[in-house]
Amino acid sequence: DAVNESRGGRDLRSLARVPLLVIAVSWSIALAAAVVIAPSQSWIGALAVALAIPCLALAIAIRPAVLALALMAALLGVGRAELPALDAGAATRAVALAGQTATVTGHVADDTRAAAGGSEVLVEPDLILVGGSPVAGVGNLMVRWRGPAEAGFGDQLNATGKLALPRDLPSFDRRAYLAQRHAYLELDTTGINVTNPASGIAALPSWLRARYVAAV
Repeated sequence: DAVNESRGGRDLRSLARVPLLVIAVSWSIALAAAVVIAPSQSWIGALAVALAIPCLALAIAIRPAVLALALMAALLGVGRAELPALDAGAATRAVALAGQTATVTGHVADDTRAAAGGSEVLVEPDLILVGGSPVAGVGNLMVRWRGPAEAGFGDQLNATGKLALPRDLPSFDRRAYLAQRHAYLELDTTGINVTNPASGIAALPSWLRARYVAAV
């Protein structure tokens, strides 16, 4: 046992001598695995990036620190593979749709927030229909609705309403804020229909938030 422990300690010290190599390999393997096993799952990417942040604290607590940094690199690699790349032309295409009626099916990408007379939530669209024709490449949508309906992170929803440019406030540049989240249009609707609530690991963020709110 002592021999095995000594050998394990030497192996860890060997890894610590080539930290950049270990981190690069972890990133590459995780990125490749995510592309092959679960391509284009943006919620997995968001979850991986969120979990990567605490790894910085782990790097202080454990030795060698390269283990925590390699884990962080792997999680960021998953995030890079899963999260969609920014589309430079999305804002221009989105502006052209302002004022039109659309039907949207997509996944909730954030927590629901109270808005004037109702609620709003960021949605990653899977399908946008304008005049019965599909539209793509216009970024995410901020869906605003009136009424008691609720949607949680990862839920799939459907809504029909009018597309509009985000409303700027006197003290807050809402358009710039939403553009950081790749959203250039709002969908104003009377209500939403949650067609497929999040389940399994996709429901974990909402579950954690609900427990946190209950605790405080």
